Amino acid sequence: MRPRWPFWLVVSLVLLAPAPTLAQAWTPPRGEFSFDFLYQYLNATDHLLSDPVLLEVDLGSTRVDFGTVQSQVLVLEGDFGLTDKLALNAAVAFVGSRYLEGGVHPFGPVNAEGPEDDGDWHSSFQDARIGVRYKAFDNGEWLLTPAVWYGFPTTDYTTLGHSALGRRLNELRLGLNWGRLLSYSGRTRAYLQGSYSY
Repeated sequence: MRPRWPFWLVVSLVLLAPAPTLAQAWTPPRGEFSFDFLYQYLNATDHLLSDPVLLEVDLGSTRVDFGTVQSQVLVLEGDFGLTDKLALNAAVAFVGSRYLEGGVHPFGPVNAEGPEDDGDWHSSFQDARIGVRYKAFDNGEWLLTPAVWYGFPTTDYTTLGHSALGRRLNELRLGLNWGRLLSYSGRTRAYLQGSYSY
């Protein structure tokens, strides 16, 4: 049996990773400004397939090396308290990505996937977004904060291929963020938060 520590490591990193301020239930006080730099590095090496028969080849495993996708993302984000309950948020992402050829190619030539799948790094500003959050409910323990934001591409980047920088979509999202303070012996020790958007 294979060890399960990679699964729990990923879950732990996701839960402990800093969340973009857009998804926070808490809003900054009036006149307060915060500025964040978020960095992410991704190195995807294997494709996990539930049924290799779908490929019409016998690969002997559900892990297949179709190549490596590497990407680095830097997000610059700011959050400003217009009032104690209303916050304005803006962010822009800069993405660098490349695709390195792998060992198995049942679908044909690698470069057929996209014009930039040539092994070189391709970088560009990707998407920006601007939004507002309103703290509609706060009883000292629970918070509910509706949000609306608009995302748009900043450049005309490539969207086809393994090393594509993004989806190049204009998006309008409506969401609801919630937060819960966790107290013990009269002192706040931790908090939980979540969000849903459409």
